[in-house]
Amino acid sequence: MRKRMIVLLAVFMLVLTVLPVVFAGEPADHYSTVVHDISNLPTITEIEGSRASLVTNDQGATLQVKTSGLTPGNALTVWWVIFNYPENCSDGVCGMDDAFPPPGNVAAGASVSYAAGHVIGGSGKGNFGAHIPVDGDAAPWTMGLVNPRTAEYHFVLRDHGPALPGIVNEQINTAGGGCNNIPPFTGDFTCVDIQAGMFGG
Repeated sequence: MRKRMIVLLAVFMLVLTVLPVVFAGEPADHYSTVVHDISNLPTITEIEGSRASLVTNDQGATLQVKTSGLTPGNALTVWWVIFNYPENCSDGVCGMDDAFPPPGNVAAGASVSYAAGHVIGGSGKGNFGAHIPVDGDAAPWTMGLVNPRTAEYHFVLRDHGPALPGIVNEQINTAGGGCNNIPPFTGDFTCVDIQAGMFGG
């Protein structure tokens, strides 16, 4: 009986040793980049002191953006623009022409998704965090995130103008909230993409 208990205990300990290996999965991948001012295209300038980081694993991707030079009191949103198959991007470079106009370059597997949004404080600085899971929400004409480890990730900051009572929630959570140039045309501000960055490519 005692011998049997020793054998069972040995098997149990072996299982405990193997389980972490089986369920741990591959380590996450970490990337970093700077943020650029794109408000005066084609001129693009690096925003001093800005930083963005990306962590990816088999389940999805997490983004952190720290930037400045934003208009205090304005509502901003951040958007993922992800290319699941960057090797198929036009001219070998992934860009807006691969995502827009809808459906864009289907072979590149674009995903356009809301990331984050808030009203900018008096310092003009912005700190945004977002996570997107595999097959998470995405614009209807896009496929969502399919290949988190091999995709190419871009992010864009959109200015929705001064935060307005009654529609501020829409301004910080939708693509066209408070805009006169983007559906559903609920405001008087001409919304513009002002900053951006990318990982990879």
